[in-house]
Amino acid sequence: MVFVTLVASGIVISISTCLNVWNRATEAAEINQEARAILDMLSRDVQMTYLGLDGKAGYVLGEGPPAGGQPVDTLELATQSSSISRLGLLPEERLPKWDDSERPPVTDYVVVRYEWLAQEGEAPAGLYRTVSVVPTARTEDELELGEPTAYEVSTELVSTAVARLRYEYYDSEGQSWTSSWDTLADRGRALPAISVKLTLRDAGRGGRGKRAQKRDHVFETTIPVGAS
Repeated sequence: MVFVTLVASGIVISISTCLNVWNRATEAAEINQEARAILDMLSRDVQMTYLGLDGKAGYVLGEGPPAGGQPVDTLELATQSSSISRLGLLPEERLPKWDDSERPPVTDYVVVRYEWLAQEGEAPAGLYRTVSVVPTARTEDELELGEPTAYEVSTELVSTAVARLRYEYYDSEGQSWTSSWDTLADRGRALPAISVKLTLRDAGRGGRGKRAQKRDHVFETTIPVGAS
């Protein structure tokens, strides 16, 4: 009986160890896949950055590091988009007012914004991506009357596993990296690349007790900024 007990205990420990290893490997694979999806999405938008032929149409706005312990820097930028896709993004109530003779000029970009949003109702806290379309070049009179300069089209949850997201912007003039950027404040500064440091936190399923604590996984990449 003692021998059977020892053998059974060894089998149980072996199975438990194998399951823990399996869970850790599965979780690591899921985290890697999620990180790849996030970085691919960021890369597409950054590489599609559009500042216009004169460098004055679009913009890049990087706010960081955030205050109040917020884990994610805010990144907002103008991206290239065809006229057809821009018009398709506009709210329906705007479209009937336009025809070929009186339709105002459409701007050259849509706006993409990555930011951390706190939990609201059923929407969980996490990294969100908001897309807005800028329908027309507004005059100063229209702006004073409160005419909207952009219409929010969609806000989608990117990930709830983001523990930290930081951007750094390469200042080609000073040949150094900086934690914030504002193209609108200085049109003369070229922005060749954005560095991204993404930290994802797993669910801690690969162990029991202290070994079950959540772990951080760090991913870094540098993305060239698109047409400027």
